[in-house]
Amino acid sequence: MGKKAAKKEVDDVPAIPWHAMELDAVYKELGKDASLLKSGLTTAEANARLEQYGENKLSEKEQVTLLQKIWNQVANVLVGILLFVAAVSAVRAATADESNVILTNWIQVGLIVFVIV
Repeated sequence: MGKKAAKKEVDDVPAIPWHAMELDAVYKELGKDASLLKSGLTTAEANARLEQYGENKLSEKEQVTLLQKIWNQVANVLVGILLFVAAVSAVRAATADESNVILTNWIQVGLIVFVIV
């Protein structure tokens, strides 16, 4: 049985507040009597429940890749504005004639990139 088929079956099972039920009510809901507590499930019953409900384990959360984490951090308007200003400063530094303007613009680019990172 595939994971999706098992998940669908589990989702179709009504949510019963087992923790709030009396022991006798739980046995009645499961179609068993109190003797189950002493003898346990037979192998056939355990296999049938495994087939019906699936394995007793938590579902895994979808993993976020490194690129998705980076994108989530930088995908906003402020970072876009900072990148635009850094690009303008880089162009000004590349086209400037005076050495102090060139140095100032490259320092601006470095600071903006530092802030983004």
